[in-house]
Amino acid sequence: MFESTGKTFPGRYWQAHMRKRNSPAQTRRAYGLKGTIRDEVNHVPGTGMDGPCGSTWRSIQQNDIDGPGQLAFASINQYANYNAQACHVFLCKGYQFSDSSGSAQRYSAGQTVPCRYTIRAPHPGYANVSIVDTAKNRLIGFPLHSWPSNFATHGNTADQLSFSITIPNLNGRCTQPGECVIQHHWLSDLADQTYQSCVDFTVGESSGGGRNPSVTTARTTTAVMTTATTRGATTTQAAATNCAVMYGQCDGRSFTGPTCCQSGSACWVSNEWYSQCL
Repeated sequence: MFESTGKTFPGRYWQAHMRKRNSPAQTRRAYGLKGTIRDEVNHVPGTGMDGPCGSTWRSIQQNDIDGPGQLAFASINQYANYNAQACHVFLCKGYQFSDSSGSAQRYSAGQTVPCRYTIRAPHPGYANVSIVDTAKNRLIGFPLHSWPSNFATHGNTADQLSFSITIPNLNGRCTQPGECVIQHHWLSDLADQTYQSCVDFTVGESSGGGRNPSVTTARTTTAVMTTATTRGATTTQAAATNCAVMYGQCDGRSFTGPTCCQSGSACWVSNEWYSQCL
């Protein structure tokens, strides 16, 4: 089961830093970095982060795994040994697969996976659960579960706290550990804060084997989603003249236009019909 928790901090931090992204690698995940999965399936910070991200960023995460990445956005480039292209701090907060490889889950197409959320600090917004290709930092298909509005309000509905997802047929993808994650993403447009966490998984031919076939998620304002859900947002292309401009549409059901964003923005999923470069 996936279980995550998080904290709340003033939305101004995210608002102040959300567009201070200096490289395509950094724009791969345009979310705040709060909330984490609290179970044996979680993506956790470890020494594997030291090489690409630097020990400072790893220590910050280990000291407060639920802490806000927003507070580090302005200074992360100053951390010793921090390498934006190798760390991918906007992709699961830079947590490396090597530190969580033992917790990778194994599912089969068609398998129903129960999930559970714990919301400690309501912030009205929307959320979803999605599968993300970690190499491309793009969603595979559409959200497995979504709450297009009124997520994490005071007096949450039962469906926000306990629900199930069905693993889709991924046509041969997500068969190797580290290739994909199930992403939990929640965005409070009111507070300008995002909460996300990731679970590594693979898809096999049957549901017989596999650790923890069920997934429980808990989150403080934990969200789930796609970025617009974490690993979520579409990777920003560096030098991509054929990509959508800032505020332009970049994906959605039946959409036939560009599915990448020009440097300095990332593709955020609002719902299955519309994604926008922000």
